[in-house]
Amino acid sequence: MRMTRFRLHTHPLHLGAALALLCALVGSAAQAQEPAAVEETTDYRGALDQARFQIRKGYYDQAIADLERTVQHPDGRLDAEPWFLLAQVRLQVGDIVGARRAAAKALTYSKDVEQESQSAALVGLLDNAWGLVAVDASQPGTAWRPRLEPAQPLMDPGQGEIVDLMAKRIRKSRSPLPRTVGLPVGDWDVNGHAVSVTPAQTARVTLSPREAAGGLAAARLAWIELDAGVVASLSKEPHVQPSPALQLGLNVPVGGPVLVGVFGDWTALSLRTQGGSYTFDGRTGSVGVRFGPMIDDGEVVLVRPAIGYRYGGIAGLLLGCDRQGDGWLCHDRDATTPSDLLLYADGTAHVPFIEVSADWLDRRRTSGVGAGVRVGVEHAFGRLKDGGKSRGEPLVEYTVHDDARSPARTSLRVLLHASVAL
Repeated sequence: MRMTRFRLHTHPLHLGAALALLCALVGSAAQAQEPAAVEETTDYRGALDQARFQIRKGYYDQAIADLERTVQHPDGRLDAEPWFLLAQVRLQVGDIVGARRAAAKALTYSKDVEQESQSAALVGLLDNAWGLVAVDASQPGTAWRPRLEPAQPLMDPGQGEIVDLMAKRIRKSRSPLPRTVGLPVGDWDVNGHAVSVTPAQTARVTLSPREAAGGLAAARLAWIELDAGVVASLSKEPHVQPSPALQLGLNVPVGGPVLVGVFGDWTALSLRTQGGSYTFDGRTGSVGVRFGPMIDDGEVVLVRPAIGYRYGGIAGLLLGCDRQGDGWLCHDRDATTPSDLLLYADGTAHVPFIEVSADWLDRRRTSGVGAGVRVGVEHAFGRLKDGGKSRGEPLVEYTVHDDARSPARTSLRVLLHASVAL
């Protein structure tokens, strides 16, 4: 097989054609790279539009994250628009330090009179209408619940909205002090400390743990709680009626958001007799302990799910009795079997329970007073006394049969409570 060999000729016309072909190939390669550059620019503008959308929806954290990425982009780093938006959204969340830095960048990179005018106005607002307060705590690691009150009503309602949003974000973050925050120029009460906020210098305040918590009601270092409400039996005991109940307890947070409480409980058990009348049995005193987390929304509601245990008296247990010699032998009440005598016995019981409480706290006050509601389900099981004397007429001595000495009762407990911090 013969192979054809190609020879490169260096004729001037041939060389010109080769150079033309080479230029065409280079041009094609350059055009092939242009879409990537256009795509980067498109991504940058898309991120900027996304940030505007987040701001309109109030998703400030996401907007800040998008804008921070935008100003790191080669096309965004020298563009006044993303810096200006970043300054605005940081002002909206009360980050005056970050807003000042971004506004200064926007002014530096302004490319026309309109951009320069808007950026200069924002810089002037941040430098003259707002000041900084450095908040620290006397005890390291103390979380801060801001309680910020202006000495005089703010002339600009928008400033108040910014301060409220900033305080809410700080409460939810639960990050420890120190922290520097921005406030409108003027006199302020910062968690009980008078602070004068000026544009020229940073004011400083140091808070005790109780002050940093926003007062007694918010600190909840320990508090006494009084509950009153109703207990209703969920067992098949038609003679047991909804009954008034009282609790008095002491609650102490331990190990962060974990609560331990000890309490005493008493119920005036309401009973309906066979004749249709009503009586009360107060042999129900008990003591107990509860344990559970505190779920805090950072505002006014504190939710406390808990498990617990009580030990004490159980009463109102209906027994049917038959005469035995000079006394009476009592056993579990059987509706199908008549008994010569019916009586209500008492004994002692173990009472495990689960519950959830919701507390309302006015964190703007330092009174240390709170209020709330508690709902729980409990199951009592225990042992009756071997016997005794009946209450009321007729007065008889009785003995409890072995089959009736292990009573059980499930109840629903709904209580309202008031608390005072110590």
